[in-house]
Amino acid sequence: DAKPDSLYNLPFTLHMGGNDSAYKRNEVAQNWKEMLAKLADANPGAYPHWVKIHEGKGHWMDREDAAAVPWMGNHTRDLRPRKIVWRQGGTAHPRFYWLSRPGAKAGERFVVSVTGNQFVIEESNAAGELAIRMDDSMVNFSQEIVVLMGEQELFRGKVKPSMETLRKTLAERGDPRGMWEAEVVVTLKQ
Repeated sequence: DAKPDSLYNLPFTLHMGGNDSAYKRNEVAQNWKEMLAKLADANPGAYPHWVKIHEGKGHWMDREDAAAVPWMGNHTRDLRPRKIVWRQGGTAHPRFYWLSRPGAKAGERFVVSVTGNQFVIEESNAAGELAIRMDDSMVNFSQEIVVLMGEQELFRGKVKPSMETLRKTLAERGDPRGMWEAEVVVTLKQ
């Protein structure tokens, strides 16, 4: 049930032998190549990818797939992108970049962007709570934070950074670069 939707910001490469037909790996790789190309065409600047089917090769590609290493080396993951596409696969996860949703369910999809101090939930197919996390590299805490969904204002107000949010988010990731200073929890309705 995996889909590439959530790879909006993440550089992704896939190398497969054209003759690697076990479990239909070559067919799946070709499908991903087409899906990623379609998403990249529809979202200029997003979905950085390189999918290479090594024709005439089986599971062992005679190290031709090693070309993926320098390609990936030219990319850096941004933990604070300005737009997130988050689609839950069969195994749901409670957080993604600066979004958090305890109790997330398979199939849920969110598209959220931030410009200045305004977060816009562009798409959601789920009801319930969604936490939007932030730090001073993303927003100006001396001004109001606004969260919109369509024409509806879900939150407006000043948000203060807290040690509790810093502790909680550090415990979740174990990575100081993945900590957030504050969060706003909004309730989504279907």
